[in-house]
Amino acid sequence: MRRSALLFFMLLLLPACATRGSLDVSCTGFTEAAPGTVAFRHPLPLSPIERQIRGLDDNPGPLGDGQTESGLLTRTLYAYQKAAFRQKLHEADPLKDNPALGEPAVLLLSGGGQWGAFGAGYLSRLAEKGEVPNFFVITGVSTGSMQAMFVGSDHPDKWQWLKAAYTIDKESRVVRRNAKWRALFTGSFAGLSPLRGRIEEALCGTPDCPAIEALSRADRQILVGYIEAHSGDFFYSDIHQIAAGTAPGNARACIAGTALASSAMPVTFQQVRINGRAYYDGGVRQSVFANWAEQLGRAVRAYETKRPLESINDLPFYVIRNGPTALSNDNGGADTSPDAITAAQRAQAIVTNQLEVGSIAGLRLQKPSGPIRFVTADGWERHEFLLRGQPATCKTLYDSAKKKGRIFDPDFMACLMNYGRARADQPWKELMPVSQDRKESLPPVPPYVPPPPANDN
Repeated sequence: MRRSALLFFMLLLLPACATRGSLDVSCTGFTEAAPGTVAFRHPLPLSPIERQIRGLDDNPGPLGDGQTESGLLTRTLYAYQKAAFRQKLHEADPLKDNPALGEPAVLLLSGGGQWGAFGAGYLSRLAEKGEVPNFFVITGVSTGSMQAMFVGSDHPDKWQWLKAAYTIDKESRVVRRNAKWRALFTGSFAGLSPLRGRIEEALCGTPDCPAIEALSRADRQILVGYIEAHSGDFFYSDIHQIAAGTAPGNARACIAGTALASSAMPVTFQQVRINGRAYYDGGVRQSVFANWAEQLGRAVRAYETKRPLESINDLPFYVIRNGPTALSNDNGGADTSPDAITAAQRAQAIVTNQLEVGSIAGLRLQKPSGPIRFVTADGWERHEFLLRGQPATCKTLYDSAKKKGRIFDPDFMACLMNYGRARADQPWKELMPVSQDRKESLPPVPPYVPPPPANDN
């Protein structure tokens, strides 16, 4: 009788705990293009090795099927030419914001949620010093997709906008968080409607939509990646194509939708649907959206330099890992809390961390030589930060936020941004080359030392 009464009571509570549903975005032209145009959603071409593994014997060409009619290659070539032009400017020319501007390069921005504050601090500090590299292609997934929209813009206030995007006074400015156990009913740990409002406000907070206007005339290619839940396939959107190819109101919805889709980590965040189709965080498949950027970059560099495509291995890559490469300690939670939610969260953290590190390492495998420079948030634990006049470390603030169950903590994010600024005063790390023709590039193999004989006495 008591069990029946308890069950009846729980059933009464279910309507109050019902799922929050998906976050629905309407974008005209996203999957079905208007006459005379192409859709804003593009399938990511498979690499030759991926095609072989999947048993696809046909050869669609170096850029895959259906990639040229969107004008992407033309826009990428234009972006490369503008970057090469910037490089040749006199160092005193005001258009050359970096006096030591190098050759055209690619920037890859990883996911990381609140850890994106690190990348925001890092990039804004580089801008203050006039040391932003000469990017002509910028790709992003998850929080990196939001950073890409600022970094790729040509608006003079873009660095202030970037810092403002990662400066909050309370978590509810970004997500609507609920207790973990309620995820069984709500479908996720946090709703994304506040984040949607922040993105839309940043894109078009005034009638003239200055951010969208700046994106429409940007000299850099901005590519955002996300996963279609139904097929599991990776898709991307060209932000410049959207900003320049539709009315500001629709561009606002479409660009916000792609950024939200790229950030919708399953279980953690509310499901995002664009025109009725569900999408997942791009980091589920690729921590850094690199392969396609490399193919595009090599193609336009080969065209401009009149060199064979297979000889192009010197295109500079820069990678910002919005987070550390070492997995944060869970303070024994996995040992003391054997529930399904704790286990799923920890497993997701382990898989995500390995994917992040493996993605950066994978860059070197697909590009055995040539410059790859990267930065990560490693060392964040020891960074000292003055918070409201009191000294603290990022680790102390992280632990405090975790105890409160916060996904986006204002104090921790402020510390991360400060740490990113400090890291920007140090040089980029160079990823070691790996080549069969350059054995000296490989780490030395220690000599074999036989074990001591067994002691049977």
